[in-house]
Amino acid sequence: MLSLGFFWFFEPGFILGMIAAGCGTLATSRPTVAEDEAASLQTLLAIVNATPHSRTA
Repeated sequence: MLSLGFFWFFEPGFILGMIAAGCGTLATSRPTVAEDEAASLQTLLAIVNATPHSRTA
């Protein structure tokens, strides 16, 4: 019972963190994203805050 609670409490967060790290690595490997670091940071903060991000440039 305790192991099931431990799994459902900690494991999804760990898995989501690993997915996020993989997506971040993949995104920064693209030259267009790596060159525009400010836009990358704004997009990341928008995702973390769960707010829509519109680029006006």
